[in-house]
Amino acid sequence: MNTRKKQQKKNLGKKSNFKLDFKLEPKIVVLLVFSLFALGLLWLNLSDLSTETWQKETWQKITGGVVLDSSLDNNLSIEQPDTSPLIIIPETNSSSTSTNTALPLEENITVERYLVVRLKDCYLNYSAIAKIEPPSSQLGIQAEATSTTCGTVSSSLTLTASVSAAETCFNFTAHNVALNCAGFTVTYGTGGGADDGIVNHGGYDNITLKNCNITAVGDIGVSNRAAFFNFSDNVIFTNNTIYTQGSNHNDCFRSEYGNDPLITNNTCYINGTAHNNAGFRIVGGLGGIISNNNITVYGTNETHGIAIDSIGGGIGTQNNTIIRNNIIYLQENQSSGDGITIGHNSTVTFNNITMYMNSTSNGIDYGTISYNNSLIEDNIIFVNGTYNIYGIHTRQDFTNRGLNRNNVTINSNNNNTGIDTGSEIVYNNTVGVTGLGDYNTGIYVRGSQANIQTNNVTVYGANNNYGLDSETSCCASGTNFTNNTLISDGTGANNSGLYIGNSGGNYYFNNTIRSLSGSYTIFDSNGSQGNDYISYSNTFGRIAWDEKETGQQGVLNLTTNATLVMGTGIFLENNIIGVRELNEMGFVNQSSNITFYGLTPSAGKQVFKNSTGVAVRCDDTQACNLTYIAQSTEVRVTINSFSNYTTYYEDVTPNVSNLIPALNYVTNTTLSVEIGANITDTNNVSSATANITLPNGTISIVTLSNGTGYNDKWNGTYTLDWLTGTYNVTFIATDSLGNINSTQTTNFTVKVGCGILSNANNLRITLDQDIVTNTSNYC
Repeated sequence: MNTRKKQQKKNLGKKSNFKLDFKLEPKIVVLLVFSLFALGLLWLNLSDLSTETWQKETWQKITGGVVLDSSLDNNLSIEQPDTSPLIIIPETNSSSTSTNTALPLEENITVERYLVVRLKDCYLNYSAIAKIEPPSSQLGIQAEATSTTCGTVSSSLTLTASVSAAETCFNFTAHNVALNCAGFTVTYGTGGGADDGIVNHGGYDNITLKNCNITAVGDIGVSNRAAFFNFSDNVIFTNNTIYTQGSNHNDCFRSEYGNDPLITNNTCYINGTAHNNAGFRIVGGLGGIISNNNITVYGTNETHGIAIDSIGGGIGTQNNTIIRNNIIYLQENQSSGDGITIGHNSTVTFNNITMYMNSTSNGIDYGTISYNNSLIEDNIIFVNGTYNIYGIHTRQDFTNRGLNRNNVTINSNNNNTGIDTGSEIVYNNTVGVTGLGDYNTGIYVRGSQANIQTNNVTVYGANNNYGLDSETSCCASGTNFTNNTLISDGTGANNSGLYIGNSGGNYYFNNTIRSLSGSYTIFDSNGSQGNDYISYSNTFGRIAWDEKETGQQGVLNLTTNATLVMGTGIFLENNIIGVRELNEMGFVNQSSNITFYGLTPSAGKQVFKNSTGVAVRCDDTQACNLTYIAQSTEVRVTINSFSNYTTYYEDVTPNVSNLIPALNYVTNTTLSVEIGANITDTNNVSSATANITLPNGTISIVTLSNGTGYNDKWNGTYTLDWLTGTYNVTFIATDSLGNINSTQTTNFTVKVGCGILSNANNLRITLDQDIVTNTSNYC
């Protein structure tokens, strides 16, 4: 027995004791029928047994049937040795109709008519003398099946004709057996009772059932499974066509505690009139592949296409199941149907699920049992219902490998959700939710540190409809929302493309968010939960409302009515960045950072704000605070408010005119000369200097300043000594963008004039002009 099977059985114990106390009315016979471990489950014809007596307190292996004499006070106990296989299913019958129970044989059972117990390798101990005698009724032995008859299957068999049975048709009684129906029909339940068509209750492994048309007929009530296997590993169920009917608990294939089933290329049709009908149901097993099946199920409620159940009948404990390429159609008129339910480490891909439900339903539902590390991608899910519809619903407490590229469509009234997830990755899904009422949501996010990327979501309804809802008190933080399209529309109020409730510290990047009904684009119901970061970027530039990378705290409340759509409300074009001005702009009109990409390094860079239709220079301190990176391809601007900004580049240099001194100006030694010019620029003039080349070839630099009372004049003073000759002046003006004008020049000539001579000067002076003093003092 493999390790996984031992683990599954450990909860039932190594040893089971079963004590029967029979209190019988006269002429009422109690029948016990047991199966051999070697022969499997048998339906025994007790009329063929001879009469004999078992001695008190002796242990005997039972190979046939036992009838207790009603005149004796019989006390019968059944014990299973440690070395024998575990008891699979006890089945008690207190009337002519069977009643199945799943209890271990650990308690007294009082019956009035007869008891059938299905065991393997079990022993009987009589504490009183029991007499075996034939019963009055003829039960009949289920003989070995043939190619044209139903029966037990202990070796591989191929049918050559269609077969039928009043109850169960085939029962596997050996390992490594294949039943090939070769396209013939297996009809079961013709007697009108509730039965399974083909069974393996003995735990036999490596069973193959293929190419069968399995049909249930008549009013067969509940629990009519076309195929029902227990503790059977490595079952292959393939290329079968199944039709079963009844009220509830009808399955095309059911496996309990069996590992690694392969269920492929089957057509399943269940015509149920009540609840809990499932196409394929796997209970308490591990692994398996369910692929390329076509499943149709009708019922009232709790209808399932593919159900991975726990031991107790709940949802979600199956591990490592692969479910792919199945077509599932469900229809019910009450509630709680599921297209596919899965458990841990499962993969669900390329399935097509269509559901018509009158009430609550899930396209894919993990239910209430925890899951982990599952992948759901490339599925098409359509659900038409009334309310509380989920396209994909996952457990909050765990992560998974992703929900990717699914197409989810929901048509319903209210309280519907396309994807409800705690997943780490939700990528490239298309979600459309159309509700006639309120509270319809495209994607509902509960996980932290998740990545919600490139999803296209459209939601319609009346009131309180959201494209994406990040609302929880525990989990939705540190999540990245990137490149999603979130559109909400409604006939009423409070419809938002993005709804944020009790979550914070998230990142919203390049999302298209829009509310078509005039409600808020983003509604942040609890801004105090934590600061969020939102930005838009492309090859031309970036707008960021606070950046975590630079230590900024984020935006406390993201509520806005601005249209956050690139090209419509957000503009990042060639050297143009802007936000369309609307009422109730909210956070959009707060501090933000603008970065322009790809500007020519040598070009002048300017930013303008246009709030009234007239461009205003952005370096106005009331508009924004500029940080230019000279000779860079990027310009970064930190602004205090945001309405509509544009940027463009130019190489216009400062204009330098009205040079002082005038060209060929003459002056005398030891005097001072004003050096200046009018300097203007479309940007700010950041600096101006004059380079003066002296007659001896040396250069002196005069810094010019824009003095008080001057508009455009920049000037300075140069003091002469006794050096005579021609002085050449070159003006250099630089604007705030780094553009430089150094083309304007003038000159002046210096001749000897009156002044004070000192021995320290050590000068030899040659007069070059007549000197006339205008004072009475010395020259």
